[in-house]
Amino acid sequence: FVIWPANEEVRFVWQEALTDAAAYLDRLPGARDIAIAGWTPDSMDSPTMDLTLRRDDLALRYFDPQRSLLIPASSGEGSRVIVRPTILPIDRALRAPLETAGVVSDTAGSFVHYTIRQAPELAPRLAAAVEFGGEIAFLGYTPTESCLQSDGAGPCAIVTYWRVLQPPPGERRIFLHVMDLKGTVVANGDGLGAPAAFWRQGDILLQKHEIPRESVIRAEGVRLGIYDPQSGRRLLTAEGEQYALLQPLPLGSLP
Repeated sequence: FVIWPANEEVRFVWQEALTDAAAYLDRLPGARDIAIAGWTPDSMDSPTMDLTLRRDDLALRYFDPQRSLLIPASSGEGSRVIVRPTILPIDRALRAPLETAGVVSDTAGSFVHYTIRQAPELAPRLAAAVEFGGEIAFLGYTPTESCLQSDGAGPCAIVTYWRVLQPPPGERRIFLHVMDLKGTVVANGDGLGAPAAFWRQGDILLQKHEIPRESVIRAEGVRLGIYDPQSGRRLLTAEGEQYALLQPLPLGSLP
């Protein structure tokens, strides 16, 4: 009862950071809109909070901080808070909006909590304005330093910016397909690190996509869109298209 609970693997399995965070949220006055970062937010983290959180007046969202960042919109009632395990940092490529949101952070043992004071400034390097299915708006994207360096190593990472227009009726995924001259998909960055079942209107989502460098070198275009993973159906843009077409991403030549 002394050694076993202190084991890192045991603490992970028993979701120590999230149970501690639940106790913190139970005591937090004026809280309302909460985003919880975790290891597997679509399978483990929401059940943990359901079991341990005593109050039922919080609007909870979940995200994987290594792949995404979800900034909860304000419902006009109470504060907005992001909670993450101390050992699970938010990926460096995703932190920019937090730096403009008047965030106050504090570490409480096994978890870190951020209080969001103001709306974040969203400044993707390449701006866009495309709505998909009336559910979510694509705001633009930022290639990370791994894409901007022609002689760099490792995959090219792109961060896409989104705003939720209305909660979707089911799960969603983002697809990002790199196309060659013949229109063949040579690489993809499909996925989503923030389960759509918990989205609220006005939420901000950043998603990180990694693409092999050798595919980016010969890329002629990039297709980006949203689809239903259950049916495979793609959400259409206002123009009736199944995707937005982004400019090619040649290494080292982006503005």
